Amino acid sequence: MKFIQGGVGRGGQNRSEDVRLVQLLLNDYVARSTSHFIAVDGIADAETIRTIEEFQRGGGLQVSGVVEPGGATLRMLVMGFVTSLAGDLTGRHGEARRERRGDEHAADALVYLARARGA
Repeated sequence: MKFIQGGVGRGGQNRSEDVRLVQLLLNDYVARSTSHFIAVDGIADAETIRTIEEFQRGGGLQVSGVVEPGGATLRMLVMGFVTSLAGDLTGRHGEARRERRGDEHAADALVYLARARGA
């Protein structure tokens, strides 16, 4: 199962839909850290690449600035999102955290993930 069709970030194919999904997943990560949100615009700009690198560094991954289909960075982003969503659904996270992430980002990410699974 592939959530994205090509690499996103430095040297990636940077397909707009793939970039948007990675940006949504990164914003979920950002909501759980002290960073700032990035634009979800489908453009793998310097801010998106910097946030990918920040995520990789924080996760103990190789810092490449690219999210590859089936790669460790994408797996960690998706698992972090699923874990975060599960916490929201069970009430394990505080209200401020839910408000920071924004329900629209979660809904968009779920739509992309469902499409990737063929739903």
